[in-house]
Amino acid sequence: MRLTKKYMKNILIILLLTLLLQNLTKADDIKDFEIEGISIGDSLLDYFTKEEIIEATRENQYEDKDGKFIDVNFFDDTVSFLKTYEGLLISYKKSDKKYKIYSLGGGIFFDDKDINQCLEMQKIVDKDLSDLFKKAERYETKKKYKYDDTGKSFVHFITYYLDSGDEVEVTCYEFADHFNRKNYLLVTVDKKEFKDWLE
Repeated sequence: MRLTKKYMKNILIILLLTLLLQNLTKADDIKDFEIEGISIGDSLLDYFTKEEIIEATRENQYEDKDGKFIDVNFFDDTVSFLKTYEGLLISYKKSDKKYKIYSLGGGIFFDDKDINQCLEMQKIVDKDLSDLFKKAERYETKKKYKYDDTGKSFVHFITYYLDSGDEVEVTCYEFADHFNRKNYLLVTVDKKEFKDWLE
């Protein structure tokens, strides 16, 4: 049987995710959890220049918030060190000159509109997270995507609530055809301060 490039890419991603999470089995703190070698509490300046951070600032910041936190997006076409994920979503305090990371996410995009690919990968990450954060409270739910008035797009959440108030989440975003967007998996770690501000 001839293996397609897309199939091989999916197998490679699954292997990389599994190896990544297996290396973290002794972690007991959100700071021990890494995405592409980056951890909560690190400085963005350890990985990017100020110019790159400004360039990567997300345009649609939180309109109903006070601007305390800023989001930046980095993608694999501009970041050479990305191996497992195809994009990073990172948040820091607007007033912080050290650019300390309070929220960190890694995304993987799927060309196929079939959500099952994403859900299968979500199961793999979930299994490893359950081994990693044994004392955390786990919550799973599926909700309609709030920016789709048709109700045909969904978000599949699995969240781990740590005793510290910090959270780890693996989410599948399922978009209806009219959105013309790829489904994607997002693995995020968030400090309690950021989550409290966001919610």
